Amino acid sequence: MNQSSRAAEHLSAAIRIPTVSGRDGLPLEPGRFTEFHRFLQDSFPLCHSRMTREIVDGYSLLYHCPGSDPSLDPFCVMAHMDVVPVDTRTESQWEHPAFSGEIADGYVWGRGALDMKGQLVSIFEALEGLFENGFQPVRGFYVSLSHNEEIMSQTASGALAAVKILKDRGVRLAFVLDEGGNFFPKERFHTDRPAVLLGICERGYADVRLSAVSGGGHSSTPPAHTALGRLCAAVTAIENDPLPPFWNPAAAAMFDSLAPHMEEPYHTLFSNRQSHPERAAAALCESPFDRALIACTSAATMAEGSPAPNVLPGEASVTFNLRISPTQTVEHSLSHMRQLAGEGVTFTELSHIEPSPISPTHGFGYETVLAALQEVFPDYLPAPGPVIMGTDSRHFYAVSDCVYHVTPFPCFMEDGNRLHTVNERMRLDSLEDGVRFFTALLTRAAK
Repeated sequence: MNQSSRAAEHLSAAIRIPTVSGRDGLPLEPGRFTEFHRFLQDSFPLCHSRMTREIVDGYSLLYHCPGSDPSLDPFCVMAHMDVVPVDTRTESQWEHPAFSGEIADGYVWGRGALDMKGQLVSIFEALEGLFENGFQPVRGFYVSLSHNEEIMSQTASGALAAVKILKDRGVRLAFVLDEGGNFFPKERFHTDRPAVLLGICERGYADVRLSAVSGGGHSSTPPAHTALGRLCAAVTAIENDPLPPFWNPAAAAMFDSLAPHMEEPYHTLFSNRQSHPERAAAALCESPFDRALIACTSAATMAEGSPAPNVLPGEASVTFNLRISPTQTVEHSLSHMRQLAGEGVTFTELSHIEPSPISPTHGFGYETVLAALQEVFPDYLPAPGPVIMGTDSRHFYAVSDCVYHVTPFPCFMEDGNRLHTVNERMRLDSLEDGVRFFTALLTRAAK
């Protein structure tokens, strides 16, 4: 069996093990993660003979491969084993069952194919192939696999526990690479060729509950504004007056890289971005995705009120999810929301993660990842930029100044919208690209 077919079979097998995230950082079914550990051992024997393996935080894994030159700081590549649950209300909409791992029509189908067992399998396929061919790293490296990335918790994280181990041992990482930088068709940013994002930072994250109270009672004699009505007014005010966009350094670096390759009038607009930043920002705000690159965002996602149609709510609540731009703070967004919400609305912060630092666009780590991208994807325009979603690598700034993001699968251009929903799948040629990318990266970084 060639490496491409082997990768597809291994991804299929990985999907068939439903390693679903649970609450409070614990797996929904702990035995599934133990099963997944055995799958990795059985599928990649050379990886497990050449690298040491530690079980971290109960279910996460930390691998280490020492290099022949211990004076060189090691690097780390990351993935996560957990996947989000499948919505039982939409199970019938899957073309192939969500945990079947079917290989059909040029794809591997199932939950986790893209997020992110495809990347995990690509890393191990690359390593297994390198070890088969006598790979002898000069620079050592780690592979960190967490079991609870999908819950976005500040504390219940296998990655956080792995970082503590590294920190306690005095390990400093030359660079870290996790998921996050995606591919875009040339129409996306009006460039002369498709682009691939090399992520250099993450936006922050917060969940905030807005609540209001009133006397309750029978709905036949309502007050002018119920508790829920006051909250609806607050939500409307917040949605109608978002924080203005601004050119954070990561977004600026992204469009400075893309601008020379843009068609008119975008070439002129973004090449002269500093002369008219508001105008350039306004052009991006036409798309929700593009606006997320240059603005803090907030979205009302959950609401609670009365338990019955004819009962006035004694208390009502609305939950917002906030995403915070690089160099901004959670409090900056909250302060803006409080001003708009008006009197009688209470804010309760449920969780928050500040934006990550911005990693440099020079030096060994960045140049190594960039060179691997250019080697494997010569027809794509690479650009640094912000990652709009959160990953486990936010914890790794405690042991490295250089944390980067790449999801090396061109099929994200057409299938990225399948993440966390029905018919998630990985195109077979993209999976092969992923293995090639990690082979190039590991070869370059470890020599």
